Amino acid sequence: MRSRIWTLLQPIVLCGCLGGAAFSQSPHILNTFDTLGNEYWLVNFNNTAIQGNDGGQNQTGLTASGGSLRWVSLGAAASGGAVSDSFNNGDFGSQGSIFQQDAGGVDLTGLDAIEFDIGYTGADPTINVQLFVQADTSSTYVGATDITLSANMIQTVTFPLSLLSPAQAVFIRTWGINIRDHASDANFELQEVRSVGTPLTERVYASFAAGSPNGGFNSAIVNFDGTGVQGNTAQDNSGLSVNAGAGVDGALEWTDLGGGPGGAISIFNGYNTGFNGRPTDISNYPYLIWRMAATGADSSIGAQFFIQTSGSFTYRVLSETTLNVNAGFQTFLLDLSAVPETDHVQTIGVNLHSHANDAVIQVDEIKGGPIPVVTPSSSVENWNLY
Repeated sequence: MRSRIWTLLQPIVLCGCLGGAAFSQSPHILNTFDTLGNEYWLVNFNNTAIQGNDGGQNQTGLTASGGSLRWVSLGAAASGGAVSDSFNNGDFGSQGSIFQQDAGGVDLTGLDAIEFDIGYTGADPTINVQLFVQADTSSTYVGATDITLSANMIQTVTFPLSLLSPAQAVFIRTWGINIRDHASDANFELQEVRSVGTPLTERVYASFAAGSPNGGFNSAIVNFDGTGVQGNTAQDNSGLSVNAGAGVDGALEWTDLGGGPGGAISIFNGYNTGFNGRPTDISNYPYLIWRMAATGADSSIGAQFFIQTSGSFTYRVLSETTLNVNAGFQTFLLDLSAVPETDHVQTIGVNLHSHANDAVIQVDEIKGGPIPVVTPSSSVENWNLY
């Protein structure tokens, strides 16, 4: 387990941030069907059991009206049918999703469940359904225990997120309802889908420890200004390495070249890169916390911490600050209280400014959370609060 001993041996500098209000917690409404039509829900499988579906994995047979998604599940031996939201949580204009549009997979790490408000009318007094998700980069199907719905009423039913591994909870491709066989046609109505639970107070996005995701790289890449990173050849992790002996239990490391632009390094959701690693949700945390060190001939290196948000990858600067060279690991606390779109974060990064000499940069940890608890220590820890 990683542990931190914090000291007050350095002054704390407080700087303001610009922007709108951030969301206060991570649970969200995922679907409402109020203003964006069917929000690109589709018939996922057992397509012939949904009246009006043309046999494809698409929207035919589903309609949105009165703030609900509606469809007819055929009776007899038709096998009920399965419906779910778009795999890419797509931005399809008037039919798009309301949360994390254009997501590769929605990040529900730390929450308890997905709730569905659903019901049906029909001659069958009860119908069994299985709530499911498809998650991780392989869209692995994970089904919950069957639930019995009663006719002519809306019920709130729950998919427990405890069924998912961490790699699945961070990248949920789709959530849906698999209707079991029933005798008569049934008119289904889905009113709302939401994530629920008490969110985490702290989350390590990248530890760079042995055995951690993505071979210890925790989704780190050189995002831009790759000519400033020795050995980088593309928007990937070339030029980066993981030093198992640095930091608490490993650190990301690279040589930032002198005389160039300085490299810009980002992580995605901590598990995978690119489409398979975005977006993530940092909306529950008051601060992003970076722990970094630099060694070299310069006295300091300018550092710009940033995030990229929403489907348009909007670049948002969190802080302009200084990384002291040959000063050991320094901790940067980046205030998120006035930063918008923190529930839809594509990348979390640092952009180093130009400097005269080559420098070895190490990142020990990136996490979200409150200001760390301060306890006495004989070890030196530099604090910077932004």
